[in-house]
Amino acid sequence: MTHDQKLDAILNAYLYGQLLKLSNDPTYHKLTFALVVSRLAPDTESWELDFLRNRLLEDGYLKFSEFGDGEPMELTPKGIAFRQTSGYEKQRLAGELDNEIKIRTLKSLRQSTVALWISILSMIGTVATTVFSLLRH
Repeated sequence: MTHDQKLDAILNAYLYGQLLKLSNDPTYHKLTFALVVSRLAPDTESWELDFLRNRLLEDGYLKFSEFGDGEPMELTPKGIAFRQTSGYEKQRLAGELDNEIKIRTLKSLRQSTVALWISILSMIGTVATTVFSLLRH
């Protein structure tokens, strides 16, 4: 899994955790960040676990619980909205699409510029030929 896929999966798990919290399910209190990541991607190393946690905290999508030792972490309203509307993977794909559009636009602009110069040169050639033929007669 890529980092973006892992981040989206973690947000999905915590979105489900919101349901557990609202229904007062006792398993909600076992929903630690390390447990979520180990279930979603068992091959995740400790440095990557810290990276993923810090990324979600810095982006403002997760926050530490206000009570106890900070676990289970909770989704922020911003995190809920982000996951429901898009996600990291969708953002990455949108960025790639935007870059592709920019590249194709530049290529199209170059082709248009070349076509413009060819048209100008052909018009100059046509005018020169017309003037030359008028002067000969």
